Amino acid sequence: GYSGTLCATCANQFRATGGRCEQCVQASSPSIWFKMLLGVAALLLVIYAIYRRTRGHQVPQPASAGSQLKTLMVLQAPGLLQVVQLWAVLSQLRRPGQSISNLPEIPYVEALQL
Repeated sequence: GYSGTLCATCANQFRATGGRCEQCVQASSPSIWFKMLLGVAALLLVIYAIYRRTRGHQVPQPASAGSQLKTLMVLQAPGLLQVVQLWAVLSQLRRPGQSISNLPEIPYVEALQL
């Protein structure tokens, strides 16, 4: 695989490796094409797997202030209703002329208002 003056260079289809000329592997070899095709197929399979995994996962958009307010009102409505009903019951329990501060339920109502 040597050529040139004093055989100092490698001939065509040879390459220099470690001070020696070795024959180049044929690029048209079926095993090289098979390996390249296998590599491309593996790469496409990985890309497809990533696509399938992330297709359904989209970043949620932040909710608008109106929809957040509506959700908050719906969640707090039962508590507000109970407080209003409790005040109605307490007002019926009070006897005429009785001070409201003497009722035993007042600390409970005050704790609910915090």
